[in-house]
Amino acid sequence: MNLASDSQLQDQLQAAEKSQSTVQAWFQLRSDRPGELTPSPERTKALADDLVQRATYDSGENPENVQVLDQLGSFQVQAKPEFLRVLSRQPEVLTARTTNLPGLELIRPVKTEPVKFTEGRKKHTSRKESARTRSSREL
Repeated sequence: MNLASDSQLQDQLQAAEKSQSTVQAWFQLRSDRPGELTPSPERTKALADDLVQRATYDSGENPENVQVLDQLGSFQVQAKPEFLRVLSRQPEVLTARTTNLPGLELIRPVKTEPVKFTEGRKKHTSRKESARTRSSREL
């Protein structure tokens, strides 16, 4: 897999190298069985473990965090850029994508204030409930 296919991941890896920080990336695994889009959950777990061990050995770096998404045939890794580059070059990796997409950040609240509760809150009854109650009293 060539990282050039995801320019945002490439940009994040370059920025992380300068700041000596980590990046989180999402890796889709290639199925080894014809006709299957993704590996089985068991195969995904085994492949992810094997690939992380291989990348650790080849890069000399340890990942900060690994999360296997076995039902999706993929996994996420937070690690230094060199680790992610080594991992993305493995033949079992179909795609490598960033998990941090610009523009998808949480929307910050415009105005915040504490919630105030008043004493003696009234019990709210709907019109249907009060009509039922009335009709049962009339009987």
